[in-house]
Amino acid sequence: MPNSTVPAAATGLPARSTKAKTRPRPRRRKQDDAAFIANLLEPVLPHELDDFEYNKLARKCLEDAWKDVDARTRHDRAAFEFWDKYWCYYRFHMKDKSKADYAFEQRSSWLADWRKSVAEQLRTAACDSAGLAWKRRMEKEPCLSISREEIDAAIAADEAFLAAHPVRRPSKVAKKSAISDVLG
Repeated sequence: MPNSTVPAAATGLPARSTKAKTRPRPRRRKQDDAAFIANLLEPVLPHELDDFEYNKLARKCLEDAWKDVDARTRHDRAAFEFWDKYWCYYRFHMKDKSKADYAFEQRSSWLADWRKSVAEQLRTAACDSAGLAWKRRMEKEPCLSISREEIDAAIAADEAFLAAHPVRRPSKVAKKSAISDVLG
């Protein structure tokens, strides 16, 4: 450690600047979580469901849970695919029975974990139409630990929620046709 009484030029090191060289980051607005949850849990009247900001907040609450479960599902799928390739390599190319057996055990374990995480994600409420489309694709997946009736009920609940909580305003054409229907 250099002596603090020795000037920077004598040590061969450049002098340190006291000025910050980075731009300050803009401050992010933080919302009080307790107030947000309290507002979200208040009873909602039917005429209030047209509030698009409220709908965005309601979907955001679902999005966090969906992303957590989705990350677990993707991780389990990636691990299963890794062990599947590892098993194929040692089984068919290297013809190493002991490593192939170990890889097969790992592969089977990760496959079971992936199926459980898919079932958990199917039970989790979808936050957007992409999540709903994923559920419809996974509905056809064999050997899941969830019944068809449970999947159909979850999809129906998601469709109802997404229909009741639109996040985009209707187009002007739809507004004009709705006004003309009312006026006759």
